Amino acid sequence: MRKLALLLAVAGLLAMPGAAHAAPIGPSTPGLNCREAIWQYAVNFPGLGGYSNFKISPNPIDLAANGNIVAQVPSLQGVVLFARDVGTSEVSSAVVTYSETLQDFLNNGLDIQGFGPLEINAWIDRGGDEANGGTPFTFDPQGVLIGLDDEVYGRFTTTGPGQYDGSTPFQPFWGSSATNLAQVAQEVGANTRVWFWIGVDLVAPGQAIGMVSSLNGSPACRLDRAA
Repeated sequence: MRKLALLLAVAGLLAMPGAAHAAPIGPSTPGLNCREAIWQYAVNFPGLGGYSNFKISPNPIDLAANGNIVAQVPSLQGVVLFARDVGTSEVSSAVVTYSETLQDFLNNGLDIQGFGPLEINAWIDRGGDEANGGTPFTFDPQGVLIGLDDEVYGRFTTTGPGQYDGSTPFQPFWGSSATNLAQVAQEVGANTRVWFWIGVDLVAPGQAIGMVSSLNGSPACRLDRAA
């Protein structure tokens, strides 16, 4: 019942003025595959514990407690990301890309299609220990963040869908003077791996909704060819 209520809430929000360009989200589609461009789903949610009440999962995360809500709804139109914050703690709803090298990013950029106030963070493997397919940070068996390991992170200071590249303004959340990812690549090495967190993030009371439709031309979700 909770999942149904969340789906109905998100579908209702999509019908609100200002989101009229978004297709309505219907029931789950058999054979829907959202793993081609999306590595993990991620949320900040009060009470998760660990470091910053942050969690990742290979499957969409839907949570509701004390008025706070996160919902992640895959569909053929893309992945809808919804967050509601009543003001007790940060609430976010996001997807995380597969890793690539900073050089890959400098060569190809990041083209995000969708809608809404999407924010984009970069998780950077500064220590180089994830070069052979490892994962960033340290998580417990339930996917809750318990440490940063030797990774660092920051955010693009522009928001929303669009084109991001090595010159896009970037704010590092570590002791760095870099102002974009081209400078970060010079600092940590162009072969350093990077993951992109893309979602809606609230640190004050309110709610936000966005959708990731495609990443560098790959649909966020498609029908599985084997279905």
